[in-house]
Amino acid sequence: MAKDIVSYADFEKLDLRIGKILSVSDHPNANKLYVLEVDLNEDKPRIIVAGLRNQKHDVPPHTKVCGL
Repeated sequence: MAKDIVSYADFEKLDLRIGKILSVSDHPNANKLYVLEVDLNEDKPRIIVAGLRNQKHDVPPHTKVCGL
């Protein structure tokens, strides 16, 4: 099976960022979601919802650095 290759022009369109997870809490209305507060070195942290609650974590998610 041949792998699809992404062109540099398409890759260049992505806005990838690295951030530090400041806090993680359970989503109040969903059993499978976390609410994360992430520091992306902007004026204020971003709030991100992630479907990670059903995943096995070797370390708590709030101790990791995430890529956006």
